[in-house]
Amino acid sequence: NSFRFLPSMDLQLTVDVRGPMTFAQGRMAEMWGIDLGYRYDFLKGKASITLNLTDIFNTRRFYVDSRGDNFTGTVLRKRETRVATIQFTYRFGKQQQGQQPTRRRPIDGGSDDMDI
Repeated sequence: NSFRFLPSMDLQLTVDVRGPMTFAQGRMAEMWGIDLGYRYDFLKGKASITLNLTDIFNTRRFYVDSRGDNFTGTVLRKRETRVATIQFTYRFGKQQQGQQPTRRRPIDGGSDDMDI
């Protein structure tokens, strides 16, 4: 959800939840997290500063408990999910109404897998 406080200030709150899952040989625990973003526009809308904080409560983790007649297994994976970023954006020129900006693809293919 995005909230506009003033014409030049936006706050965005994102909550994602995946409930627990039970399967034939075990259980996967719930996973959830909250992200927060703030943007301030200035220089008559030509520039902005954005601050983002992901997983503000540091709760995103992957946990599976599996059991069977001949095995017991537990997996707990916790990646570095609490990350803060700051971004400065300056808009050059004027975009035509209805025209979409073109984006270049990164050289590495832009893969951003979660590896969970």
